[in-house]
Amino acid sequence: MRWWALIVAWCGCYQPSRALECTITCADQRCPAGLSCGDDQLCYATVPCFQQDAGPLEGAGPDGSCAPSQSDLDGDCVPDTVDACIAPAADGLGDLDGDGHKNGVDPCPWDATTTTDVDGDQIPRPCDPFPDDTGDQQRCVMAWSDPGLTQKLWVSRNGDDPWQLSTAHAITGVGGTTSTAAVVAAQSLEGANATTYDVVVTLRGTMTGGFIVWVRAGATPSSNDIGCELTGQPLTLDSRGQNASAIGEIVGTVQDGDRVRIQAMFAPANSGHNLRCVAQIVGGALPVTVVDTITPSGGNVGFSVQGLTAEITGLVIYDRAAPIAF
Repeated sequence: MRWWALIVAWCGCYQPSRALECTITCADQRCPAGLSCGDDQLCYATVPCFQQDAGPLEGAGPDGSCAPSQSDLDGDCVPDTVDACIAPAADGLGDLDGDGHKNGVDPCPWDATTTTDVDGDQIPRPCDPFPDDTGDQQRCVMAWSDPGLTQKLWVSRNGDDPWQLSTAHAITGVGGTTSTAAVVAAQSLEGANATTYDVVVTLRGTMTGGFIVWVRAGATPSSNDIGCELTGQPLTLDSRGQNASAIGEIVGTVQDGDRVRIQAMFAPANSGHNLRCVAQIVGGALPVTVVDTITPSGGNVGFSVQGLTAEITGLVIYDRAAPIAF
């Protein structure tokens, strides 16, 4: 994965916590494989550090192969249980927002229109989970470029219909009138302090049902599952989970084929509000926010849809360096 501008005087990829940009000096205009030389005479990762060939620093054997006894879906020689971004290198080479910047080096993969960064954490305001509080870190970009990996990482929930995971660059859930299609991650993707899952979903149908981004959902549906839900017409944003009590906020009237941006954030250690949901119709009015205090439960990030079709082309994950109240 990647991330931000850390200068290191070492010809390699500096990864002390696997969450910083891979940069080295390049006075001779040359950089190692996987890096490109910028106008500031620094080498920058052309794909996130986590999505590059890890090499011997990440536990590869003498022949460059990964340890066969450990689950490593993306082949980066980092076991899935400690891998901060289970995604192939190709996901970092895509361009979700079409701004000409590859996902792996784009500080705002879902918005090509602005570079405003009020709090100085190098994440532009449209993508910054907390734009007025420094400390957010972009950790991972998933763009579903490897259907084989996608089908292993994302699994159907017991009793729910499966999602379509075999097509590159998108995952699609088709929910029936009375049936739900759902997937959850087979591995926890949650970080420390607070984790934000940022997705753009294309909704097709008559909005007779709804779409949910789960921050914690089990293999079997439960009222304890925690997430952010979009339902109805006009589209309403609400919280889900045990003891959920937030008052829903109207996002706006959604048309067949509209794209909706959702940031679902969970901070399980917070003593007050620990769930924060933000939603906006892409190209529409300003985003709305719902916060709630939910009884924590087990589970992983996932998606559910009922009564319509939902297509997701990517998932961007953010962490915070320190806890935050909201």
